[in-house]
Parts: sequence; C-alpha cells; structure tokens
Amino acid sequence: MKRAFAVLLMVLCSSVLLAAQGKSKDKGQDPGASMMKMTGHICYSKCVKTEGDKSVCDGSCTETSGDMVLVDDAGKVIKIANPKKIKKNMMGKSVKVKGKMTDEDTMYAIQVILANAG
Repeated sequence: MKRAFAVLLMVLCSSVLLAAQGKSKDKGQDPGASMMKMTGHICYSKCVKTEGDKSVCDGSCTETSGDMVLVDDAGKVIKIANPKKIKKNMMGKSVKVKGKMTDEDTMYAIQVILANAG
C-alpha cells in the first residue's frame, strides 16, 4: 500500500512540474497567437514612406532611430517586438520572418533570414 501511494505521489509531482515548465516557456507571448511566415523589408519606422496606397522602406534613408519595422510585400507596416533579433546587415534588405503576432500590428520574431538565403 505504501508503495502504491509513493508511486502515485511521484506521478502527481511529475505532472505538476511538467505543466509548470510548459507555462514558463510561453511566458511573454500570447498563447493564442499563431505562428506566421512573412516576407518584406526591414527598416526603421522613420524610413517608411508611402507610394500610392502601399508603404515601402525608403532605401536612401539614413535615419537610425524609431521602431524597427517589417514592411511586408503587401505594404503593411508591422512593428518588430524584439528588434535585437534583427542583424544590422538585414536593414533595408528583403527578409523572411517567422514569428507570432502579439497584436494587430506587432510581431514577435522567432526567425529572420535574408530572403535570398533560402
């Protein structure tokens, strides 16, 4: 009887620990957010200009302040929630981004690669 109780207690403790570990991995991210893949250009928000009904990154802009954004291929501006994920050589270049939308116009980037890198 003592053995059965000990085994039951170990199983219960293990399941509690596993559940707590899963919650800590998702901390800071919306659990309902779905993973998205997008392509576009990375630039600072002050370097975004409008051409017709689309937003584009101004290639001649030398501004290095403001929010870091992705201007997707459809011309939508999406703020990057974790700008440290973006490497300096990616600024102004076409990139592929995999991440989670934290709200309508903000993305938490999980992976960012140059579009011509594969």
